[in-house]
Amino acid sequence: MLTNSLMVVAYLGVAMFIIRRLANGTHPGSLRRFWIGTGLFLITLAFVRLLGVHTALTENIRTLTLEHDWYRGRRPFQIAGLTLITTMAIRHQRHWFQRCSGDCRYLTWAMTGTFTLLAVLVLRLVSYHHTDLIIHHSLGVISLGSMAELLGLGLIALSTRLPD
Repeated sequence: MLTNSLMVVAYLGVAMFIIRRLANGTHPGSLRRFWIGTGLFLITLAFVRLLGVHTALTENIRTLTLEHDWYRGRRPFQIAGLTLITTMAIRHQRHWFQRCSGDCRYLTWAMTGTFTLLAVLVLRLVSYHHTDLIIHHSLGVISLGSMAELLGLGLIALSTRLPD
C-alpha cells in the first residue's frame, strides 16, 4: 500500500504547484480565489491524511451509533450526507463553469481533480460496506482509493502547468 506520508507529500507538492502558478501569473480576482481555495483544500486534505482524521471520524461515528443503538438506522443519514455533499460539489463546479466559460478551459482539469478528491473523501466518510471494499481494494502496492486520489492530484497538477 502507498503510505500516508507519500500521499501527504503528493498533496503538498500539488499545493506548491498552485503557489508557483499564483506567483508567476496575473489572475483576475475570481481565478485567484479559485486557486487559493484549491490550494487550501489540498493542504487541508494533506493534514487530514497525515493525522488520519477521516479514519478517526468514521470510527468515532460508528462507535457512537453502536452505543446508542442507532447503527441499524444509519443508512438514511449516510444517504443524506452523501447527497448533500455531492449536490454541493456539483453546484460548485457549475458555478465555476458558468464563470469561466471559454477563457479558462484549464480549470476543467482542476475542477475535475478537485471533484475526484472530494468524492474519495465522501466515500471514506460515508463508509458503506461496499464502498469500503472498493476503495480499500489493493492493486499491487496501491489501493483504488489512493489511485483515485493520485488521479485527482494529477489532474490539478496538469491544470497548473497549462497556459492561461
